[in-house]
Formats: sequence, C-alpha cells, structure tokens
Amino acid sequence: MDNWLVVFTTSQRTGRIVQGLGQSPGFRVFAPKTLSSLGRIVWLFPTYIFVLLENATRRAQLWDFRGVRKIVELRHPDVERLNDLISRSEPFNGHINVIRPVGTSLNARYHKGQTVFIKNGPFKGHKATFDSMVSSDKGNVIINVFSREVGITVEEKHLSLFEF
Repeated sequence: MDNWLVVFTTSQRTGRIVQGLGQSPGFRVFAPKTLSSLGRIVWLFPTYIFVLLENATRRAQLWDFRGVRKIVELRHPDVERLNDLISRSEPFNGHINVIRPVGTSLNARYHKGQTVFIKNGPFKGHKATFDSMVSSDKGNVIINVFSREVGITVEEKHLSLFEF
C-alpha cells in the first residue's frame, strides 16, 4: 500500500515546502490547487501537503523543511480517496495539480455575473449574464426574453465581453 503522509505547514511556507520537496529525490508531492470564485488559482487545501515516500526512512527529512508543523500518516480508506482525487487532477506547473470544480474552466475568460454579448446563433445581439462553464467550450448564460430570465447554453466562441 502507498505510504502517504499529510504534512501540515505554516501558511507562509506551503509554497516553498512544496517546491523544495518536489526537487528532492524520494518524495512525490501532491499539493492541489483550484480556481477560486474570482478566477484565481489557489491552494485547494491551504497549509496541507500530501507526500508519498518512496522509502519510509526518508520521513525524518520532512522535518528539515522550515515551516513543517505536523506530519500525519494516511490510513487505508483515505489513501484510496486521495488516489481518486489525484486521478481526477490535471498537470499544472510541474508537480502541482489543479482540480477543476464542476462547471469551471482553467482558461475561462468569463466569470459568474459578468455581462456578455452573444455574437452568433439564434440569440445573436442579445446581452446576457454569464453563469458558468458546462464544458471546455460551452457556457451557461442568462438572457432576458419577454421580461423573463432564461438560461441557455452557448459556445464560448459565440460570446464576447459586453462593453458599455
């Protein structure tokens, strides 16, 4: 079974510890990031780093990194959950991964609540409010039709930012 550890860090040192462990032989690091509601890439679990040891004797070396507060070993069901999370992640910036929440795109140009303009299709010329991404190339928008708000799915290429 995998020998995964959870390393608790001080908030200011998480990035440096991830970088240092990623460059050290014998450690496999998983420190996932995700998109915030503002579209920024942030730590999914701030101050937590998951580390897979190739050799259990290397555990003591984790304490050499300034900012390590606590080390906890993961047990059977948690290891399976972690492996599932890793399998759903996408590579980003080397050894750090991004977990995409449902309905978002890593390269999304639009954010929830933004006013957009529909350039093509049956609703061409309508002003809409962007709601969410449903796939890598389609987004949900809300338009006003006969004084009612209606949600529709539009290809991202048919949208542009609305300029006043």
